[in-house]
Order: sequence, then structure tokens, then C-alpha cells
Amino acid sequence: MHTDQIYIARDGKSGMHVLVRILAVDDIGVDYPPIDPDNFNKLMMARDVKSLVLAARDLGPMYISADILSRRTFIPSHLQQDIECGFNLIPPNLESLLSECYFDPYAIPDEIAGMGYRAIGRTGKKATRELINELDFTKAGDLSYLDSQFRAIVEPLHDWVFARNLLSILMRIGGLYRSGADPDTILEAARFRQVNPMVLKKRFDIDTDTCYAIPIAFNPIYRMENLADKDISFDALQFCPLYDSLNCSDTCRFSLI
Repeated sequence: MHTDQIYIARDGKSGMHVLVRILAVDDIGVDYPPIDPDNFNKLMMARDVKSLVLAARDLGPMYISADILSRRTFIPSHLQQDIECGFNLIPPNLESLLSECYFDPYAIPDEIAGMGYRAIGRTGKKATRELINELDFTKAGDLSYLDSQFRAIVEPLHDWVFARNLLSILMRIGGLYRSGADPDTILEAARFRQVNPMVLKKRFDIDTDTCYAIPIAFNPIYRMENLADKDISFDALQFCPLYDSLNCSDTCRFSLI
């Protein structure tokens, strides 16, 4: 369902950015209509934060289950005033926002670190500044007039980045498979990298000396700017439910770094 209004903010607890989507009460939990191909293409073509957020707005909320939404649904004015327990939203931060948004296939392998990818200019500082200036939730004004008929749905921004990148990677692997690529080298052809993350071997609980790194640079669970003790209290299910569901899966055989 199309969302007419969407904002961006930074969660004060996790330090990561979120989308604040204003939806009519009657629309929450309603089944999705078929995805519009044009809106899907907008998501796949997003190469900066602004275009990603606008694509997410047009596609509608990622989660429709009442159980999943129960932890991230708020009365708009209460969310602004931090009356309800949960999210303490603060203004977006340009540099932190850029660090969260790597867009496959535009990320470049980081040969120095030897264990992942680094950002490039396509993350778009200009577009990111425009997004913050236009859609900063903390500057949205008094939203109490919405309280009776609307709710604010909080979504992790990184889940949208991750969904976009995973779709891009899957489409690339599918194309390589259909073209007859060698199964033994198909991951390398899809821009996965064999890495040797010895420094974080214990932290990632990797059994072998090498693994494949997915071509996505930012890992919200193992955020490099945080100390290990901060990660202990990090609730990935709340802050990055899509990422966490895949990162913790027994079928996930590559490192998400």
C-alpha cells in the first residue's frame, strides 16, 4: 500500500536510522495488494538514501503481521514526545546514515582490510542532505492531529537496504546460472569474495579460516564503531528483523560482513 508520508530519524538506542511511516489505523495489518513493477524497479535502481526511502514509501510497509507490527506501532504524537516505551528518536546524522547505506553492486571491495567492502561516491551526500532536510521526523511539527485515525510505524532503514541488495544479488546469481556459469565459481562471478577474517574469527564464530563475504558492506549486528559489550544488549530482532532472520539461519553459509 502506498504511504503518503514518511520520515527518517535515528534511533537513540541502537544508533541506527529508521523510517517513520504514517498509516491509517484501518490499513495496519491489511494484506498487500500485488507489488507494482514500477515501484519494484525504483527499489532496485536506488543508488542513494533518498531514492531508497522514496521507493520504500511507494512500496508500502515491509511488515504487515499484527504481531510483528505490535512492537513498532505508535501514536504519532506519543512517538514524538517519547511517551511510549521503545524508540527514542533523534535527528538523522549524515555521516552515520551514509555508513549504513552500501548499495550493491556499487560497493567496492576493500583490499586493505581484506574482509569486506567500502562505500563509494554513489551513496550521494547531496541526496542524503536533501533527504534529511525534507524528511527529518524530529522537525515534522506537531502530529497530534493524526492521533485518532493514524499510527506511526517504525521500520529499520537497514532492512530496506538489505532487501534491495539481496534482491540484486539473487537476480545476478540467477542470471549467471541461466547463462551456464560454472557452479564452482558462480559466487566469485556474482562478486562474493573469499576472505580471511582472522581478527574477528572468534566474534563471528567462523569454523574455517576462509569464507565468502556477501557484497554488502554494513553489518548492523557487528557494527565496527561499537564495543563488544554494546553488542551484547543489541536486540537485532527489534532493530533489524529481516537481517537477523537471515544472519541467524542455519541455511546461511556465508559471512554477512
